[in-house]
Amino acid sequence: MSKFRQSRPDPHPPLEAPMLASEQAANLVPMTAEEFARLKRQKILRWGIPGVVVAIALGVFLYRFTLPVDAQNSYIAAQKLFDSGKYPDALSAVERATRDRTQRVRALQLRAAIYQSLHRTEEALTDIGRVIELQPKEPGNYRDRARLNLDAGHVEKALADYTKLIEIENGSADYNGRGLCYVKLNQPQRAIEDFTRALEHSQSVESHLQRGLAYASIGDHKKAIEDFDAAMELAPSSSAIYRARANSLIQLGDRKAAEKDRDKAMSIEKPQQPIIEQVTVPKR
Repeated sequence: MSKFRQSRPDPHPPLEAPMLASEQAANLVPMTAEEFARLKRQKILRWGIPGVVVAIALGVFLYRFTLPVDAQNSYIAAQKLFDSGKYPDALSAVERATRDRTQRVRALQLRAAIYQSLHRTEEALTDIGRVIELQPKEPGNYRDRARLNLDAGHVEKALADYTKLIEIENGSADYNGRGLCYVKLNQPQRAIEDFTRALEHSQSVESHLQRGLAYASIGDHKKAIEDFDAAMELAPSSSAIYRARANSLIQLGDRKAAEKDRDKAMSIEKPQQPIIEQVTVPKR
């Protein structure tokens, strides 16, 4: 056992004398106005920042919860307006849908269609370009942009899109579209090759007519007439085919047959007279 006894706390410590008011006043430190303002700012920051954070979080939650619903409603409303031919109203309605990622692709596609209907081709091309960035493997997007580029006179860009489509799908319509690009670029032989590939996939009036015109442009009117005949079997009421065949017949010296085709074209193009119903007035 240790020879030193451990000290135990005194169960009844002596009471300290209360501090006098003068002593309390002596211990108080005076506070300047600047220190008071700093203390106030600290309290505001201590309680204000968490409140702001909560408010922002709540706002983000409500935004994410309500935006998809509002975007879908906006898209539906825009589609109805577009179908009704109210293009400016449809353009305003679809704007909100383009900001929501769940609706963005189809909203951009719809807005591109609206722009095209308003003859704002460049803006339509911008939207289709954004759609391609979001869906780079979807062939229909390239087809839409190729047609828009061709209509706008951007033939080289249209040619690139049709070539991309052929790599993806190798379809008849895509060969036909690229063939039209070659026609506009004054490359009839390459156009003929593409129209031939298109016809290998499926017989169409457009491919026969365009190949016939390409043959005619290089002076091969016999092959041109063969294509015009094939097109006429598919569309016997097309005045454009009769006129194209008439031009080739003239080049071959058959003016009588050419005149007959021109007369046929004029009869097709002649506007039909409206039928006026006679109303019987009852006798009094």
